[in-house]
Amino acid sequence: MVPSPVTAHQGLREATIRRAALLAELKQLADTGRGIECIPLLVDRADRDKAILALHVWQADQAIFGSSHARACKHLAQTCDWCGTRPKHSYGTLTVGWLLDARTNGARLLAWLTALAADPMIAAWAPDPPDPYR
Repeated sequence: MVPSPVTAHQGLREATIRRAALLAELKQLADTGRGIECIPLLVDRADRDKAILALHVWQADQAIFGSSHARACKHLAQTCDWCGTRPKHSYGTLTVGWLLDARTNGARLLAWLTALAADPMIAAWAPDPPDPYR
């Protein structure tokens, strides 16, 4: 049975509200020094609430790390480069569902986290250079 337009609209509205509430919660955690809890919370909520899978990754990046849209898309561009993929439209359209797609065995999530860690505005992590004596 196909839902009525009113019921479908109500479902979309409720999903949008849940995504917005999660973004607010992520921002609050990050702003109160509990940022380490943000990524596990995002992954857990995406597993329990399928509406979270439609959340744009750049929005999570912005809520947690304070990234601009351009900087968040740069993180996603680096993620795509490392994973050998290209979005159909733009980096800003990539969703949490895309990031957590089980067919990648976590490669996209790991690449995104590495791109975040390598950003000097966030963590400025850099791997050690190769040791020629090993």
